[in-house]
Amino acid sequence: MPSTGGTRDSMFDLQPLFDAWWAKGTVPPMIIATPTSGLDYYMEDPAGSIRWDSFLAGDFVPHLRSTCDISDSTVIAGISGGGHGALKLAFSAPTSSRPSPPCSPCLSRPPRN
Repeated sequence: MPSTGGTRDSMFDLQPLFDAWWAKGTVPPMIIATPTSGLDYYMEDPAGSIRWDSFLAGDFVPHLRSTCDISDSTVIAGISGGGHGALKLAFSAPTSSRPSPPCSPCLSRPPRN
């Protein structure tokens, strides 16, 4: 997942890297899909309109699995704010993906949703 304020367009910058890795067989073929969070830090507000945990675990991942013919080997990763979102989802919906590798996750204290 992109950092807070980042967009899915950031993934396009990585395309040449993945193309080279796939050509060399360094990494296996995979589907890369990402939402764009804006500035809401992948929060979950049951009383409001920000519903990232529900959307990712309940809608986004199941949709990808059913339409892209992928297995339960889903990995949710992120950097900075996206790392925060990946960790939150790993703790709130542990069966939605395999262990989630965050990169430089922003963490908050005291713990927030």
